[in-house]
Amino acid sequence: MSNVENEMRRWLGLVAATWSLSLTSSLSAQPQAAAVGMAEALFQDGRALLSQGSLELACNKLRESQQLAPAPGTLLSWADCEERRGHLASAWSLWLEAASAARSAQQLDRETLARGRAAALRQKLGTLTIEVPEAARVAELAITCDAQALGSAAWGTEAPIDAGEHLIVVSAPGRRELSQKVVVATGRAVRFRVPELALLEPSSTPAAAAPPLALPVEPAVSGMPASSVGFRWLAWLSGLGVLGLLGVLAWRSRRSSQASAATPVGVSPGLRWGWLLAGAGLLLALGGGWYLATRGTARSVVLETSAAAAELKVIRVAGDPWSGYSTFRGEPRLSAELAKAKLRIEYVDDPALYDQNARMQALAEGKIDAAVTTIDAFLQHGTKHRVNGQYPGVIVWGIDESNGGDAIFLDKGRKGFDSVLPTDKVCYSVGTPSEHLWDFASLSFANLGDKLATDNGVVASDCWKKLTEGKVQIAVLWQPTTAIALKAGYPKAFSTGGQADDVIIDVFVVGRAFLAKERAAITALMRSYFSVIDAYVKDPASHAAFITKDCGPDCEGDQQLGKAVLEGIDFLTYQENMCLWWGRCQAPAKMPERIAKTARLLTAKGKLPPEALPAASSILDDRALLQLEEEMKKQAELAAAVVGQDTKIDAPKLAASEKSYRYLAAAALGDPSREVGTLRLPNIYFPEGSASLDQNGLSVVNVIAEQLRAFPALCVHVYGYTSSSGNPDKNRLLSEARALSIVKQLTTLDSVTFQRSRFDVRGFGSSAPILRDSVEDFGASRRTEFKLFDCGQVELSAK
Repeated sequence: MSNVENEMRRWLGLVAATWSLSLTSSLSAQPQAAAVGMAEALFQDGRALLSQGSLELACNKLRESQQLAPAPGTLLSWADCEERRGHLASAWSLWLEAASAARSAQQLDRETLARGRAAALRQKLGTLTIEVPEAARVAELAITCDAQALGSAAWGTEAPIDAGEHLIVVSAPGRRELSQKVVVATGRAVRFRVPELALLEPSSTPAAAAPPLALPVEPAVSGMPASSVGFRWLAWLSGLGVLGLLGVLAWRSRRSSQASAATPVGVSPGLRWGWLLAGAGLLLALGGGWYLATRGTARSVVLETSAAAAELKVIRVAGDPWSGYSTFRGEPRLSAELAKAKLRIEYVDDPALYDQNARMQALAEGKIDAAVTTIDAFLQHGTKHRVNGQYPGVIVWGIDESNGGDAIFLDKGRKGFDSVLPTDKVCYSVGTPSEHLWDFASLSFANLGDKLATDNGVVASDCWKKLTEGKVQIAVLWQPTTAIALKAGYPKAFSTGGQADDVIIDVFVVGRAFLAKERAAITALMRSYFSVIDAYVKDPASHAAFITKDCGPDCEGDQQLGKAVLEGIDFLTYQENMCLWWGRCQAPAKMPERIAKTARLLTAKGKLPPEALPAASSILDDRALLQLEEEMKKQAELAAAVVGQDTKIDAPKLAASEKSYRYLAAAALGDPSREVGTLRLPNIYFPEGSASLDQNGLSVVNVIAEQLRAFPALCVHVYGYTSSSGNPDKNRLLSEARALSIVKQLTTLDSVTFQRSRFDVRGFGSSAPILRDSVEDFGASRRTEFKLFDCGQVELSAK
């Protein structure tokens, strides 16, 4: 689905989005019998009114029917009704909802129809783009369209919208509110540029700030530090000892002058006692001074340490053993950078919070200030712990993209998902991103699904142990266990990264209450974090060494294993966050798109009801990133001024776009170990004896194209088949021509993503008919299969 479509579903729900809030039960719920009967009556009335042309009443009845008993067929009729009465954006949204519902119900024909109608309708929609220039981006700027809040991620995005009049309201504290109506015509694009809001005139003189409260302090002694207290005592005692010695010498001199010259001066008992007292005084002075000096120094260190600890603001962050979170677990450079900003991270590595639901609950209850998590976990579990109707936190930056670090392994001897048997068992960690990867795979591949038995674990090492013990045949693992399994020679059937693009994205989520109070602290944390990550990008050897140390006994100090762990994780830099994920470099923002795609996957698996889907703008907050950008500009300008340069500071720029691929499918043929599996896709029906795609066939190819975009690094077998009727040789040629026709259309749609060298095209004619109870199913035999395989010699250019 395009970025525009995602933006539409994200922030402009309009009529269809408002209606969807009333759908209080999922498609799998069992409505009461009375509700079912009423829903059926409303559905029949709506269909009759639709055929009579009473569109408004028909749409209302179909909406009510869907509200009482949700069903894909009702959604299809409702979408058709809305389209007929000219509510094109609402109809477009409903067609997509119907496609998702039909997919969940495994009604592929209805899904194909709905996606085709949505694709055709998309070309007729009007669009609205709200542009916010830099001059207008004042603090706490708020924009709504028809009372729907638009976060900064939606600014500058062209989004489909119903034709008609729409109200845009722009406001900010201390500035005049702007209300503007815009009119959008069918098929036309409208751009609204937000002006800089005028300042409000102050109604009264602000009260003078109260002077800081003066607290009594102990006066310093001659400006000396606490560690010199002992030396002051040493000086006093040494002085007393010297005075004692002088007294003894004076006493001896007086006695000598009184004695006869002929009388020898002896050592009297008094003189001996004087010397002894003087010596003892000196020893006491030295010993006491040393004791007090060292005692004073030690006490000073303790006091200074306690004071320093008290000054550091603590940010409690909860996570799990995923290696992508290693930077938050006592990374020395990050700790040093944070100390400069008077901050400290307390990383809560509690097995009770490995469960993402428990982690979101802790965030909602304020037991933690922030959570490192994934987009899928945040969407699925955050909705259960809303506070005042809002998710418990907001995403402030992207941490990493799993780039092979999350993977699905098979027991030894297996060759891809097509070798999976109905009796096999799968293990994944419940409530973690590994479950989400399995959901993605089970929806995508024909030989997987919910019917496979599970034997799950808490963390990846649990599933790894069960795989090695033969208790399961499929295990979903994450780093460092992924690297360990590869080292042990287990076949990796499927993984994140290019094989499953953008499926697992780790993000930093901050609690709303904490962010409201401590936004400056989060900006400082972000600055320190990116300084470490950006440095590691330039020094991967050091990063691998730290990763090895972080994974502890699992890596056994093996630097090569640590390097393999690092290669499976794409740590997102500051530039990548700004340019790729938040759209600050004249490119569409990926974060809203990924949120929308993840939400659809969760909805298709029944883990997130359609009415619970959040608008991406409501869970994204880029103000800390923008504040950091401003700080970096000011620092660069200051540095340029110091050296006398008149330098213009540019906005962040991305050196290269995302990974690009060159495919050599022919070089990887004949190796069964490269096979991934057959995709679950709708079939394309060709006219009898023809290889030409009709309008319906073209619509289905569009659906297939969107599915294939999720696997950018993999090549594709496109195999054509026919029924057994007719001449076998002609059937083989016809099936190959049909497969070639599909590939040609894909290449026409996108010549970069669907390069001809990515496809292996073959026609098998009637050689593999589909049998049902030993009788051929002629309709099912006429099919086209898409099988993914690892090209092996794919060349890519990194970001």
